[in-house]
Amino acid sequence: MVSYVALMVRSDTPEAALSPLFAKAGWILFVEPATDSRALVRNRGRSSDWVCQEVLCRGARRLACGFIDPTALGRLTAAGVDVRLGPCSVPALELIERFATLPRPFAPYRTPQPS
Repeated sequence: MVSYVALMVRSDTPEAALSPLFAKAGWILFVEPATDSRALVRNRGRSSDWVCQEVLCRGARRLACGFIDPTALGRLTAAGVDVRLGPCSVPALELIERFATLPRPFAPYRTPQPS
């Protein structure tokens, strides 16, 4: 089974860094680390919903980004995607090898509302 890593990147160049914006990132780079197979998808939706749908439909099990909103984080982690935050100052492809060392985003605790 193919296990893609999704990277939210600024541009369509090989040295593209992670985007500091989730829904507004210019591109989503999908990489299959075992074969180095790559697919670059333009972020046409420019919304968290569209990005989440694209990541899930393409079967990415890991995602690295510079920022992610709490709603998208909840949706992706509930679907089994391992989300990590990475620096926006280095080529995103360099982050694949050290994915496990990248920090997970903080999921704010929400106080249950009385019913």
